Amino acid sequence: MRSLRDLLAGLSLPPAAPASSLGGPGAYAMPAAHLLGGDLPQGHVHVWSGPPGAGKTAFLLGLLLDAARRNRGTCLATYDLPAASVALRVLAIESGVPLADLDRGQLTPVETAAVARARTRLEALPFFVLEARGFPVASLADRCVRWTRRIDVLGVDYAEAVVRPAGSPIADTFRDLSALAKQRWMAVVAVARTSPLEHPAQGGSGAKAAPADRVGWIDASPDRPAAEASVVANRHGATPSCRLRLDPSSGRWLPADPPATA
Repeated sequence: MRSLRDLLAGLSLPPAAPASSLGGPGAYAMPAAHLLGGDLPQGHVHVWSGPPGAGKTAFLLGLLLDAARRNRGTCLATYDLPAASVALRVLAIESGVPLADLDRGQLTPVETAAVARARTRLEALPFFVLEARGFPVASLADRCVRWTRRIDVLGVDYAEAVVRPAGSPIADTFRDLSALAKQRWMAVVAVARTSPLEHPAQGGSGAKAAPADRVGWIDASPDRPAAEASVVANRHGATPSCRLRLDPSSGRWLPADPPATA
């Protein structure tokens, strides 16, 4: 497990700006995060699904950034991307600078200033990244317990890649993550390629049977200007939805309708 500060320090990027010079736009905030369950209560497991290319990882990173900004120890267990790639994506989201520009290292003066300010904000956050490929849920629990900072929020990208016994259904992973959330009193938020509600034979038929406290769905496709993010099952409250749009260059989720300009 590595801190976001250390990961950013290992990349070829503009240096962080002095804290005293943080003018200009403030920290990124994913729209409607609180409405969609961004409060991430501890002891609960949250699962967000959607079609390929819907922006699930960007959605998860937005939720985790919000948690870390509220000084909650936050860890992303990544089963897909290397930790350095995660750090670069988080920086693109926070700065608004296109990921391709960050990857090439070819930044305009305006982008350089935005990246420097974003680094300063990100390096102060209790945000950690764990390369978890090959780990079962028990290994995630062990790493979180042994870490130097208490982990209050654990993100999992993505649930199907969590190691489980051969022949064991994905519903078992959701149940194990739910048990982890309760036993270690943390919030667990995972993205998945299929929804827990799609597996009636595995205990996932309907809100009461779903092995998750909150289940969400991102209804999006590349040829549509906006997506619908909906809480489709919630043991403990409402099932709201809202329209968002994904900026594919930076990975930022933004309001579906840009603010009007004079």
